[in-house]
Amino acid sequence: MGDLLGFKGVIVNLVVRRVKKMVPAYSLPDAVTFNDAIAAGRSMKLNKPRIAPDDVAFLQYTGGTTGISKGATLLHRNILANVLQNDAWLQPALRKPPHVDQLLIVCALPLYHIFALTACFLLAMRAGGVNLLIPIRATCPVSSRS
Repeated sequence: MGDLLGFKGVIVNLVVRRVKKMVPAYSLPDAVTFNDAIAAGRSMKLNKPRIAPDDVAFLQYTGGTTGISKGATLLHRNILANVLQNDAWLQPALRKPPHVDQLLIVCALPLYHIFALTACFLLAMRAGGVNLLIPIRATCPVSSRS
Protein backbone atom coordinates (compact mmCIF):
# COMPACT_ATOMS: atom_id res chain seq x y z
CA MET A 1 0.00 0.00 0.00
CA GLY A 2 2.83 2.39 0.68
CA ASP A 3 5.14 1.59 -2.23
CA LEU A 4 4.78 4.99 -3.92
CA LEU A 5 4.62 7.13 -0.77
CA GLY A 6 8.35 7.62 -0.15
CA PHE A 7 9.35 7.56 3.52
CA LYS A 8 5.68 7.57 4.61
CA GLY A 9 5.31 4.39 2.58
CA VAL A 10 7.86 2.60 4.72
CA ILE A 11 5.71 3.38 7.76
CA VAL A 12 2.49 2.41 5.98
CA ASN A 13 3.96 -0.92 4.84
CA LEU A 14 5.34 -1.62 8.31
CA VAL A 15 1.95 -1.00 9.94
CA VAL A 16 0.03 -2.98 7.30
CA ARG A 17 2.41 -5.96 7.40
CA ARG A 18 3.62 -6.12 11.00
CA VAL A 19 1.19 -4.24 13.23
CA LYS A 20 -2.21 -4.92 11.64
CA LYS A 21 -1.00 -8.15 9.99
CA MET A 22 -3.08 -7.50 6.86
CA VAL A 23 -0.53 -9.22 4.60
CA PRO A 24 -0.04 -12.96 5.16
CA ALA A 25 3.47 -14.42 5.06
CA TYR A 26 4.52 -15.37 1.53
CA SER A 27 7.56 -16.35 -0.47
CA LEU A 28 8.05 -15.45 -4.14
CA PRO A 29 11.76 -16.11 -4.80
CA ASP A 30 11.91 -14.74 -8.37
CA ALA A 31 9.44 -11.89 -7.88
CA VAL A 32 10.28 -8.31 -8.82
CA THR A 33 9.11 -5.65 -6.39
CA PHE A 34 6.58 -3.08 -7.62
CA ASN A 35 9.03 -0.19 -7.17
CA ASP A 36 11.76 -2.07 -9.08
CA ALA A 37 9.35 -2.77 -11.94
CA ILE A 38 8.34 0.91 -12.09
CA ALA A 39 11.99 2.00 -12.06
CA ALA A 40 12.90 -0.44 -14.86
CA GLY A 41 9.93 0.72 -16.93
CA ARG A 42 10.98 4.38 -16.79
CA SER A 43 13.89 3.70 -19.15
CA MET A 44 11.86 1.63 -21.62
CA LYS A 45 10.06 2.79 -24.72
CA LEU A 46 6.35 2.02 -24.92
CA ASN A 47 5.50 -0.13 -27.92
CA LYS A 48 1.78 0.51 -28.15
CA PRO A 49 0.05 -2.69 -29.29
CA ARG A 50 -2.72 -2.69 -31.86
CA ILE A 51 -5.88 -3.78 -30.12
CA ALA A 52 -8.81 -5.22 -32.02
CA PRO A 53 -12.39 -5.72 -30.77
CA ASP A 54 -11.95 -9.49 -30.60
CA ASP A 55 -8.73 -9.33 -28.56
CA VAL A 56 -8.88 -10.47 -24.94
CA ALA A 57 -9.23 -7.51 -22.59
CA PHE A 58 -8.85 -9.54 -19.39
CA LEU A 59 -10.07 -12.53 -17.44
CA GLN A 60 -12.80 -11.83 -14.90
CA TYR A 61 -12.45 -14.39 -12.13
CA THR A 62 -15.84 -15.31 -10.81
CA GLY A 63 -17.54 -18.11 -8.92
CA GLY A 64 -20.68 -17.59 -10.95
CA THR A 65 -23.55 -19.70 -9.70
CA THR A 66 -21.38 -22.72 -8.87
CA GLY A 67 -19.06 -21.08 -6.36
CA ILE A 68 -16.07 -22.66 -8.12
CA SER A 69 -13.67 -19.95 -9.26
CA LYS A 70 -13.16 -19.70 -13.01
CA GLY A 71 -11.80 -17.12 -15.42
CA ALA A 72 -14.35 -15.73 -17.88
CA THR A 73 -12.63 -14.43 -21.02
CA LEU A 74 -13.81 -10.91 -21.76
CA LEU A 75 -13.06 -9.31 -25.11
CA HIS A 76 -12.73 -5.60 -25.73
CA ARG A 77 -15.93 -5.85 -27.80
CA ASN A 78 -17.83 -7.38 -24.85
CA ILE A 79 -16.67 -4.80 -22.33
CA LEU A 80 -17.34 -1.86 -24.64
CA ALA A 81 -20.82 -3.14 -25.50
CA ASN A 82 -21.69 -3.64 -21.84
CA VAL A 83 -20.45 -0.20 -20.79
CA LEU A 84 -22.39 1.44 -23.66
CA GLN A 85 -25.53 -0.49 -22.66
CA ASN A 86 -25.19 0.72 -19.08
CA ASP A 87 -24.56 4.26 -20.29
CA ALA A 88 -27.72 4.18 -22.45
CA TRP A 89 -29.70 2.92 -19.44
CA LEU A 90 -28.27 5.71 -17.23
CA GLN A 91 -28.86 8.67 -19.56
CA PRO A 92 -32.64 9.11 -18.98
CA ALA A 93 -32.05 9.26 -15.22
CA LEU A 94 -29.32 11.89 -15.63
CA ARG A 95 -31.65 14.11 -17.70
CA LYS A 96 -34.22 14.30 -14.86
CA PRO A 97 -33.98 16.93 -12.13
CA PRO A 98 -32.08 17.54 -10.00
CA HIS A 99 -29.20 18.11 -12.42
CA VAL A 100 -26.05 16.19 -11.52
CA ASP A 101 -22.81 18.01 -12.39
CA GLN A 102 -20.59 15.02 -11.71
CA LEU A 103 -21.70 11.45 -11.19
CA LEU A 104 -20.52 9.80 -7.97
CA ILE A 105 -20.68 6.01 -7.85
CA VAL A 106 -19.96 4.11 -4.65
CA CYS A 107 -18.23 0.85 -5.53
CA ALA A 108 -17.29 -1.90 -3.10
CA LEU A 109 -13.92 -3.57 -3.65
CA PRO A 110 -12.88 -6.10 -4.73
CA LEU A 111 -14.78 -6.10 -8.03
CA TYR A 112 -15.96 -9.70 -7.77
CA HIS A 113 -18.79 -9.43 -10.24
CA ILE A 114 -18.88 -8.15 -13.81
CA PHE A 115 -21.71 -5.81 -12.79
CA ALA A 116 -19.42 -4.04 -10.32
CA LEU A 117 -16.68 -3.82 -12.93
CA THR A 118 -18.82 -2.42 -15.76
CA ALA A 119 -21.86 -0.73 -14.18
CA CYS A 120 -19.93 0.80 -11.31
CA PHE A 121 -16.26 1.19 -12.18
CA LEU A 122 -16.07 1.54 -15.98
CA LEU A 123 -19.39 3.38 -16.34
CA ALA A 124 -18.23 6.07 -13.91
CA MET A 125 -15.08 6.56 -16.00
CA ARG A 126 -17.12 6.80 -19.23
CA ALA A 127 -19.45 9.36 -17.64
CA GLY A 128 -16.53 11.42 -16.35
CA GLY A 129 -17.66 10.64 -12.86
CA VAL A 130 -15.99 9.84 -9.59
CA ASN A 131 -15.66 6.37 -8.13
CA LEU A 132 -15.66 6.12 -4.37
CA LEU A 133 -13.89 2.78 -3.94
CA ILE A 134 -14.57 1.14 -0.60
CA PRO A 135 -12.42 -1.85 0.33
CA ILE A 136 -14.27 -4.63 2.07
CA ARG A 137 -12.11 -6.97 4.12
CA ALA A 138 -12.55 -10.70 3.61
CA THR A 139 -13.56 -11.05 7.26
CA CYS A 140 -16.47 -8.65 6.83
CA PRO A 141 -19.84 -10.48 6.70
CA VAL A 142 -20.99 -8.24 3.82
CA SER A 143 -18.17 -9.46 1.57
CA SER A 144 -19.39 -13.06 1.71
CA ARG A 145 -22.89 -12.25 0.47
CA SER A 146 -23.85 -12.62 -3.18
